[in-house]
Amino acid sequence: MTRSRLPFPSNSLSDPNLPLPSLPGPPELPEIPELRNIPELPDLSKLPTPQYFLQHLLNVTAEELLDVVANFGFDEVLYREVNFLHYLPDGTTTKYKINETRFDVSNDRPLKVAIHGWQSTGSDDFIKHFAESYHSIGINNVIGVDWSPHSKRNYLHSARATKKVGETVAQFILNALGNDSSKLDHVHIIGHSLGAQVAGFVGKHVQQLTNGLKLGRITALDAAGPLFELPLKLPSTRRVNKNDATYVDSIHTNVGFFGFLAPFADADFFINFGGPVQPGCMELNIFDAFSCSHGKSVVIYNNTITSKDYIGIQCSNPLRAISSLCNNNQRIVLGEHTSNRVAGQYFARVDVDGQPYQNNGSRGLIGRSREGVLQGIGGLLKI
Repeated sequence: MTRSRLPFPSNSLSDPNLPLPSLPGPPELPEIPELRNIPELPDLSKLPTPQYFLQHLLNVTAEELLDVVANFGFDEVLYREVNFLHYLPDGTTTKYKINETRFDVSNDRPLKVAIHGWQSTGSDDFIKHFAESYHSIGINNVIGVDWSPHSKRNYLHSARATKKVGETVAQFILNALGNDSSKLDHVHIIGHSLGAQVAGFVGKHVQQLTNGLKLGRITALDAAGPLFELPLKLPSTRRVNKNDATYVDSIHTNVGFFGFLAPFADADFFINFGGPVQPGCMELNIFDAFSCSHGKSVVIYNNTITSKDYIGIQCSNPLRAISSLCNNNQRIVLGEHTSNRVAGQYFARVDVDGQPYQNNGSRGLIGRSREGVLQGIGGLLKI
């Protein structure tokens, strides 16, 4: 049995004598802002893969790396292995153990506690410079934490020590306040690299010891990423995060390598788009360049103690920032004098000396230098 074909309607397109119907034109697209100054993308082929970087840092094979990550945890640290250096305005220091001192702390006399990172000590120049800068603006309660018996070891050992070092610092702070928890709001912890992870554990342990009360502020300077975010981000209970203090701010300068890639604080400031290589570090071999860029967060923060010239522009992501789409957004002071009401992601540019670019103008965060874009684009492509 054959099926008969249904006849086409007389006005169908099958009739060649009928004119074709008019079709609707393409829909009107919304206007897209002019994207000025889009930089040419640089060659990123020389950047190591995160896995290769971690293998080099930890001195392990690919198979051993998997085992290290799977078994990463925290080790015990003895109280006597952590010292506290009080930096005095006359240039001298007084060393304390965990329960040997009290501080007069108030809104007018805050307590600043600086915590060094991997391969550093509590008497390193950057903490001395912090103290000098704070003294110059009338802040004399400046403590440098020295956990060098553990920080001067291999990276894995140092990372595993951060939790217990942080708990020791928390107990020192409460002792220094005479266990007066009402003064916690006047305590500010500044940690660099693994010291930023230590700072997070300080905040967590203070809350455990005070039934949930928080430190006033934690500033994380390029918080360590390896084993805390790279290759897998740990839960917030095992790394620094915005719940560790009443206010947490972060400066990112070597994202995705020595430093944390993702935003984790109340306010995150990405310098030159987070790097991963900063101005002044380009001519070094890649690992020294990463280390140099990692340390730029310390230089920049120290400068902000005595300057309000460092400005961040709020932007939801680096692609919009590098495309000058955030030029009219909120601009705020970053660093020491950041308002604790500031929240979100901010992008700022600095030059080879760690000084702020003074005139963003219509060129926004890109400025006039292609070099600055090249040094920041590595972070852009990962965030």
